[in-house]
Amino acid sequence: MKLFKVAAVAALVVISGSAMADRNDWRPSQSGAELKIYQDGAHHVVNSVQTGADGSLVDINQTHYNNFANVQQSAKDSNIWLDQDGVKNTADIKQPGGFGSDTDVTQKGNYNAVNVNQNAIRSDITISQRGNSHYANVVQTDNYASADVTQRGYNNFVNAAQY
Repeated sequence: MKLFKVAAVAALVVISGSAMADRNDWRPSQSGAELKIYQDGAHHVVNSVQTGADGSLVDINQTHYNNFANVQQSAKDSNIWLDQDGVKNTADIKQPGGFGSDTDVTQKGNYNAVNVNQNAIRSDITISQRGNSHYANVVQTDNYASADVTQRGYNNFVNAAQY
């Protein structure tokens, strides 16, 4: 009888051991995270941080005036989409350490400002500002990066640096 119990326990250990080995090979995915925010009105603030979530998206839409978006994303093949429509809206965007990541910013109205700092290989920044007295600052500090800034209206200013 004792021999049967030992054999049964040994069989359970072998079966559960191989089941545990199967489970250890599986890793939960951290990629594909999405954050979508829509704010209608004035004086709204978004603070967003996405790290280690490859293939992710931050999508922010703010309308009216004095809104602020602060976005930081450090993951490869990820995107930031920001749309601000109104007056005196501001955005500060940082993409450090990603690969193949993109930032698209659209600002419509007057007196809007955006600052984008991107340190990501093969990454793109696209900024479109329509209206008057806009400010855009673009800094890219890695290889194969591209920036496309379009400003329509009067008294607009862009500062761009690529290192």
